[in-house]
Amino acid sequence: MIIVDEPATGQDYKQSIEIMNFLTKLNEENGHTIITTHDMPIVARYARRVVVMGLGKVIADGSPQEVFRQPEVLAQTYIEPPQITQFAQAVSTYGFSKSILTVQEMYEQFRTITEQS
Repeated sequence: MIIVDEPATGQDYKQSIEIMNFLTKLNEENGHTIITTHDMPIVARYARRVVVMGLGKVIADGSPQEVFRQPEVLAQTYIEPPQITQFAQAVSTYGFSKSILTVQEMYEQFRTITEQS
């Protein structure tokens, strides 16, 4: 088991991705990796499971998609979903999923929606 606290803090984008790719490789080889972070784009890109804690209690637990669909719960800990997820939630009335985590996912949904129109 590997436990890492804020691995991307103080790193530029490229270095953050290199660190996370390295941790992903270690996880694939060795089993379990626990990362504590406030970097929600990192969470969106790499996490399979997210546990949000507030005042020593678990207040959300699930996939990034499940957890980020609960902005009222996240607000209790001042955590906000990634900007692209917030945007998707804001335009969900136009057919976009509230569970979008990446710009690529948004692009693919945009193409699908516009092709259907």
